[in-house]
Amino acid sequence: MTPNDHLNVGQLADNWHRFRDQWQNYVITANLSEASSEKRAAVFSTCIDTEAYEVYRAMHFESEEEDRKNIDNIIAGFEAFCVECVACMQM
Repeated sequence: MTPNDHLNVGQLADNWHRFRDQWQNYVITANLSEASSEKRAAVFSTCIDTEAYEVYRAMHFESEEEDRKNIDNIIAGFEAFCVECVACMQM
């Protein structure tokens, strides 16, 4: 069982908000709340589509090895990419 809609980079902000909400519900239903951040990051990466995975691979983290496995950092990176960058482009 995975979130119904893979994260797709078309219509970024709306798709991100929908996917983030579904991800939060999935974490609860799949009993991932107590799982390690690394495990949640691994599961998250399987729930995004190919384009979104390429965005993830292009993200720069302070500590590439550790931060790339931290779900909070990954979600913050997608938030910045999908919402903040889109808002900047619309100005």
